[in-house]
Amino acid sequence: MKRSIGNSLPLKLIIMVFCILSIAILWATGLWHITNSRSQSLQQVKQNLDNLTFAQEKYVKLTIGSIDMIIRETLHALSTEDLLDNTDSGRQRLQSVIERIPEVSGISVIAPSGQISLIAWRNQEHPRPDLDALDRTYFTIHSDPGHGLYIGTPLRSKLCGQWFIPISRAQHTEDHLDFVVMAAIDSQVFQQYFESLNIGRTGTMALWRKPHGEALLHHPFREELQGIAMENNPVFLDNRWYHNPHDSFLCQFPDRQDTCYVSYRTVEQLPLVVSTTMQAEEYLAQWHQDRLLTIAIMVLLSAVLGGFGLYILRQLSLQEKTEKALRASRNNFEMLLDSMDAIIYVSDIRTHELIYLNQMARKLYGDVIGEKCWKYIQENQQQPCPFCRYHLLVDENGQPNGENIVWENQTPSTGQWFQRRDRSIHWSDGRVVHLQIANDITELKEAEAQIRANLEEERSINKMKNTFIQTVSHEFRTPLAGIMGSAEILERYFERISEEQRAQHLLSIRNGVKRMVAILEDVLILGSLDSGQTAFNPQPLNLVSLCHTIVTEMQQIYRDREIHIDAGQIPNNIDADAKLLRYIVTNLLSNALKYSPFEKPVHLQISQQHEEYIIVCVRDEGIGIPEDEQKNMFQSFYRCSNTEGIKGTGLGLIIVQKCVFLHGGTIEFTSKAGQGTSFYFYLPIHSRCHIPATP
Repeated sequence: MKRSIGNSLPLKLIIMVFCILSIAILWATGLWHITNSRSQSLQQVKQNLDNLTFAQEKYVKLTIGSIDMIIRETLHALSTEDLLDNTDSGRQRLQSVIERIPEVSGISVIAPSGQISLIAWRNQEHPRPDLDALDRTYFTIHSDPGHGLYIGTPLRSKLCGQWFIPISRAQHTEDHLDFVVMAAIDSQVFQQYFESLNIGRTGTMALWRKPHGEALLHHPFREELQGIAMENNPVFLDNRWYHNPHDSFLCQFPDRQDTCYVSYRTVEQLPLVVSTTMQAEEYLAQWHQDRLLTIAIMVLLSAVLGGFGLYILRQLSLQEKTEKALRASRNNFEMLLDSMDAIIYVSDIRTHELIYLNQMARKLYGDVIGEKCWKYIQENQQQPCPFCRYHLLVDENGQPNGENIVWENQTPSTGQWFQRRDRSIHWSDGRVVHLQIANDITELKEAEAQIRANLEEERSINKMKNTFIQTVSHEFRTPLAGIMGSAEILERYFERISEEQRAQHLLSIRNGVKRMVAILEDVLILGSLDSGQTAFNPQPLNLVSLCHTIVTEMQQIYRDREIHIDAGQIPNNIDADAKLLRYIVTNLLSNALKYSPFEKPVHLQISQQHEEYIIVCVRDEGIGIPEDEQKNMFQSFYRCSNTEGIKGTGLGLIIVQKCVFLHGGTIEFTSKAGQGTSFYFYLPIHSRCHIPATP
């Protein structure tokens, strides 16, 4: 039978708790991942912006530093005359500077009076640049010999609309300002470089001038910011740039509604600050996508886990219902098998292992599941039974062949008879097993034995009847023949025969009648004893005196025969029925005299055994009883094979036995063929068995 999983409620609770915990852990892990990924995203954005700002700072420093170095060289290379007199050699020298530095779109030399004395520009096809809008702050700043490089406010060409950033240095002779060299840096150069840094869709880059934060460059380009200090610029607010040369932080610009991430760096050795900004919306866009993807994955996994849990719970419920139905079916089936009045067991054909026993089998053999069938089902077996029929129940492939084998046997210890029916079947686990159904047929066997006994008894009775008829016919034929012969002689020759002959024939008739009467009396006495109608009246009597009287009578009948009587010390009186006791002693003495030679004496011995019994023994030295016939001596009409020619009916001993039994005694004998026989009967001194005659 299939093993049940039992109560699945704890397992269901475990699965529910497992699913809930798994979903909780999944969401906790997902939320942690979202939070951590946001932090990582912010860290990555900060790192990217810092890298971009560092690249800006490096590029600006390198570019402006190179231009500053060229300006220095120009200041040292040009003489005052070349610069002020606008000579060809001076212009050529300036033009060579422009060719060396692609970022410079023009260079000029300005006298202290503000007059441009020498100028060169990159594109000669364009008209001469208009420098009237130059900020006169140059001369104020450069009037101080200690002031070095100056970066001015961005300017726009009126001719081509191009923006450029002026940078300048002054030449002094002692404390006197000789001239100022100014180079115009094309802002497009920085714009192109900023574009190459791929700042993103909402990102901006800017170049600011210290200390007030005027915008020199802005990417994407915003004309309204050129040269203007943006209000509430977070980089310059509270002199942040002064306290922290480079930093990254979140802020919200006044003219924007969203939060931005700002990274800035001060350009080393230059009065400049570069900055990079990016809107939170953009740098968190990927995080939002990851978050949505993570949430979608968590929802999907939660649905999968929940669905899996519900599926398992449903399967458990279904399995529980199925097993419940199977258990109910199994219980009903086992109840059906247990209610059967038969021994049913199942054993493995290959290993002889017991797999199943019904209630009747368990009651008979005990709970022996797993044991060898030959060890318990059969008695005194130390190995498989020699009459085992397992091999007859399977085919050559070891599969059930559908044969039914019916046989019977008897259990030695209990004497029970069983009819056993064997066949092979497939068990629930696929094994080929032996099924036996054994029905107790003890009552049937007993009934059959009783029927056979009755038949045998009937045959015996019929035989007895036949023997009785034959015996009676034989016993009656002899006296009747004598009577008939004597009667015919008297009838025919009565007058002719003598008186003495008449008397002899009359005596023969009288003896024949007595013989027939004796036979009839034996038959009537036996019938009376068998039907329980014999009167039993025990009275106190002197057994020794009775035996002497009987011996005397027997000696008168059997003249010249010796009968020795030996009476020991016994009570004077015993309780006995005188009539029945006389018949017992007379019959035994008569048999002893008939079946022993004339010259051999017969012995009658009377003695006492213990305080309760008298033993009477009649012993002869006659023909004896053959050993194989001694068992039949107390059967009606039975006569031994060595009594041929001796008169008798075969009823005397059975009558003697029944008479002894009426007294509550027993009778037995010992005999050897050719040596004689001794009959012993035991009588209680005080009668304990009084059976009144049936009226």
